[in-house]
Amino acid sequence: MRCLSLVAAAAFSLLGCASAPPPALHGYFLDSPAATPAFGQAVAADAVKNLVALYPPAHTRLQLLHPMQDDFGAALTTALRSTGYAVVEPVAVAAVNTSGKPSVQTAPTTLAYIVDQQAELGLWRLTLLLNGQPLSRLYRLDAGAAVPASNWIRKE
Repeated sequence: MRCLSLVAAAAFSLLGCASAPPPALHGYFLDSPAATPAFGQAVAADAVKNLVALYPPAHTRLQLLHPMQDDFGAALTTALRSTGYAVVEPVAVAAVNTSGKPSVQTAPTTLAYIVDQQAELGLWRLTLLLNGQPLSRLYRLDAGAAVPASNWIRKE
């Protein structure tokens, strides 16, 4: 009987863990002197150049999954818009259709990113998540500038 109560208590405590909110999976996770606005702009420009090859700018709407409040996120959003992508921010207000005609809209491509560092190797990694599919590249610093250290890796 005592064993049964211990098992029940353990099960209830595990249920509490299962209902906890998940940790933040997206964002900019760099705490290094290399994380300058110039580094973020260079990596964002490289990312947009690769996206153009995969998703045509004038025909693609990108739905951001999280606020892009860091230097990299701001540079990425600016570069996407200047290239011709329609970017829908997470807190944007939906537009009202006043024309009387039904609007035809395609589903937007969702976009999130992770920027982190492999400190022991001196590498920085950018992972773009497009509709949940990762697209990653490694970068290193060369004379203070971000230089690609790998090819783009895309999981399909």
